[in-house]
Amino acid sequence: MARFGVGIMDLNLVSRPTPESLTRATYLNAFANRVDSLWVPDHLNGLFPRSLWKQKYCGATKLLPRLDAFMEPWTMLGHIAARNRLGRMRLGVGVTDTGRRNPAVTAQAAATLHLLTRGRAILGIGPGEREGNEPYGVDWSKPVARFEEAMATIRALWGSGGQLVNRDSPYFPLRNALFDLPPYRGKWPEIWIAAHGPRMLRAAGRYGDGYFPGFPHRPQDYAQRLEVVRAAASDAGREVTASAIQAHGGIGFTWEADVHWLYKRAQLDAALLGDAKRHRARLAAILADHAGAHAVG
Repeated sequence: MARFGVGIMDLNLVSRPTPESLTRATYLNAFANRVDSLWVPDHLNGLFPRSLWKQKYCGATKLLPRLDAFMEPWTMLGHIAARNRLGRMRLGVGVTDTGRRNPAVTAQAAATLHLLTRGRAILGIGPGEREGNEPYGVDWSKPVARFEEAMATIRALWGSGGQLVNRDSPYFPLRNALFDLPPYRGKWPEIWIAAHGPRMLRAAGRYGDGYFPGFPHRPQDYAQRLEVVRAAASDAGREVTASAIQAHGGIGFTWEADVHWLYKRAQLDAALLGDAKRHRARLAAILADHAGAHAVG
């Protein structure tokens, strides 16, 4: 029988009264409830509109005053690892990207965490998103091609056995590159790949040990994408481990949940764009101005 594990994603944001207060509370809650894994995201900025993150709109600003104040994930995971010596909780980054980070540095960070946690690190990784890369000077013309080269680079370094590595690549060429960190008891961290589109799903099967959907799915959508991942893994002579098939959040919804989601989305749209009453008033004013202009002419 397959085992069903539970993981928690922390926000990894600067909080009050101390910067790590919320993350520490998340960890203690996860530890007390025997959660299987704890994750932190890797972002420099968020996607939520900053203009809405104000106390008059959201009471959570008292605890999280800045919604874009993300802390560096590998540093935070090392901090958590120091507290997690008695626990068996796995620690993962969910997810880092191959745009802002050189894969050799990512390979080093993940391997280091794996040693510190005695084999309980998970490398969650994906191509990233345009909003988190372009503002920092990262070329976004071919993110999936860059991702595939990054994964090949990480695998090449981990599989080098401490020998010099030479590898041609349009993005990450290796020239007498040395990677001498050892795996923990012969095993490297599992790689869970965040994927949604067809090409990335196939890449998850070729390079990953696990599939990280990244957002809630309907059961039929999750099954369809997972089948693409498994087929690509089979074609590459690999298999996605049963323990690493991640269902991110709820993957099935009742109609009540759908209605609630639509209601919350409507509230957000109204906050961003204005409600129906405001738009009716604006339209009436435009029509009145237009009619007045024609009457004068």
